[in-house]
This record gives sequence, C-alpha cells and structure tokens, in this order.
Amino acid sequence: MEDFSTITGIPPLAFRWLKKPDCSPGARCLGMYIIFRDGCPSHMSVELSLTDRDGVAIDYAIDSVGSLDAGQKAKLIFNSYEDDARSGELANVTCY
Repeated sequence: MEDFSTITGIPPLAFRWLKKPDCSPGARCLGMYIIFRDGCPSHMSVELSLTDRDGVAIDYAIDSVGSLDAGQKAKLIFNSYEDDARSGELANVTCY
C-alpha cells in the first residue's frame, strides 16, 4: 500500500488522495482510494469537510460504495460547487 496513510481507528483503514480525480461538470472535486483492512459487509461511506486555501471549512461532501471485501480498494470522488474549495479533511467514515 505504497503512498497510503493509515488510520487505526474503527474501522481500521488506509487511504490515498488521487492526484487528478475526474470531477462532475462544473464542479471542483477531491478523490481518494480507500481500503478497509477487514472489509465492509454492506455499505461504506466517507464524509469530507472541504476547506478553502486559508483552511476555513466551506462545504461538505460525501461518497459511498456498496460492500467491500477485506483489503479491496474503493475509489471515491467528492464533488463541490464552491469555487473556493481547495482541500478536504476526513470528517466521518462509516462501514456497516
């Protein structure tokens, strides 16, 4: 899992930001690959707090996928229509 950051919380996971995600038309976006060590049996969602270049929270984005096997990689894209959105921080990760 080269270039992945790990989080030892619940659920344990690793993620890596995408360098050039495919955005929806007219949107700014961030993307990531995420891997759950133990998988997610039914559904997984990730919420981001989006910030401007000064680090001020200005938007919120969520993406989700269905079930994931242990160690399976998922690609998530977080779209925003805020022109000032520049970066994001993980706000919540749900796996059930």
